[in-house]
Amino acid sequence: MKHVSLQGLSGPLDVSRLVLGTDYFGSTIVPGLAFEIIDAYVAAGGNTLDTARCYADWVPGGQGASERTLGAWLRERGARANVLISTKGGHPRFDSMQRGRLSHDEVASDLAQSLETLEVERIDLYWLHRDDESQPVEKVMDMIARIAEGSHVRAFGCSNWRAERIEAANAHAIRQGTAPFCASQLQWSLAHSSAVKQDDETRVVMDDRELARYRHNRIPVVAYTSQAKGYFAKPLAGPGAANDKSLRWFDNPINRARRERLIALAEQSGRSRTAITLGYVLSQGIAAMALIGPRTLAQLHDSMAVADVELSPEDLHQLMGDA
Repeated sequence: MKHVSLQGLSGPLDVSRLVLGTDYFGSTIVPGLAFEIIDAYVAAGGNTLDTARCYADWVPGGQGASERTLGAWLRERGARANVLISTKGGHPRFDSMQRGRLSHDEVASDLAQSLETLEVERIDLYWLHRDDESQPVEKVMDMIARIAEGSHVRAFGCSNWRAERIEAANAHAIRQGTAPFCASQLQWSLAHSSAVKQDDETRVVMDDRELARYRHNRIPVVAYTSQAKGYFAKPLAGPGAANDKSLRWFDNPINRARRERLIALAEQSGRSRTAITLGYVLSQGIAAMALIGPRTLAQLHDSMAVADVELSPEDLHQLMGDA
């Protein structure tokens, strides 16, 4: 599998183009199956496991379940040296999503809990899970520079930040001689995603304006919801259909048209719908990685089989309807 090189605090980190998302590991995905999925992912060439301090907090009894499961897998497999651990902190409380949690004490506390739960001494990729636009970026970057002094993080990234804020944050860090964000996580897929914010106003979704800024500033991207929750790969009705959330977020006239063009391209090219869906994100002329969230081994194998797919400019034009 191809890798993307991200600049860490003391050197590069080589991240596989497909990153394994583990949000439901240890809760609705039981530990035994989670272990099997991680084993298969690593065997297929993947090297980056993504979690967050808040994952599964929304499941009764699930608080910290994802990080605990990854920590148990690392311990049982003795595999710490073989993978990169990516986790996130600074997420708002779910009952007060509009109140940011990016103070030094809040982020430092989340980091300490993640280190303990994962049973590791350092986090390879540590992401600020949400922005707090009431704070100047200079204050936020000075805060993570202080946290970096503890040597518990190899690289810092941001998740659900607007590109304009990332540009300003990185410019300040460079002026101060401290580390800028190495990459950004945001929602990005072939799907037109305007309806997504109905569920969470703090989520940042890639659009044409954001993408232009990412290209101009050469900011690496980790795309979550990269397969639009199966909207393009699964039937819209009947056995094995896309789930309710996928339809609620993505079923609109724009995406129905894109879906038909994707099906036509799949038939013409002999590539799978999964290959084309992932290829859209991975073929945009920027350093991009796709976060995948398989619930089964079959879903994992389907994604890993097309990890290095590339779409041509003509393919991309056809998908967007301007060929």
